[in-house]
Amino acid sequence: VHERDGQVVAAIKPLDLTQDEPVKIYEHGGLWVQRLRRLQHLNALPAGMLVPVEGPKAEDARRYRAYAEIVSELRELRVEVTDAANNARILAFAEANVAAG
Repeated sequence: VHERDGQVVAAIKPLDLTQDEPVKIYEHGGLWVQRLRRLQHLNALPAGMLVPVEGPKAEDARRYRAYAEIVSELRELRVEVTDAANNARILAFAEANVAAG
């Protein structure tokens, strides 16, 4: 979380969606979608929000479908989503938001 003048302006929230059953992916991911949706509704969602996500392999179709739906819902909230292994993007996001203020 990065604050400027007491206001949260950017945050990074890693999200693990590698649960062993699709329903567990929906439950865990859906919880975070709802939390972010609530923040958006309250006008409290930071302008800069990055969610690095780890998910199942595409070959595991049922689990991957659940993961992809959660990622889609996050993006509908205008939250930036990246692969959890994308260290370059995570660092760039953090540096850009710290440099901005």
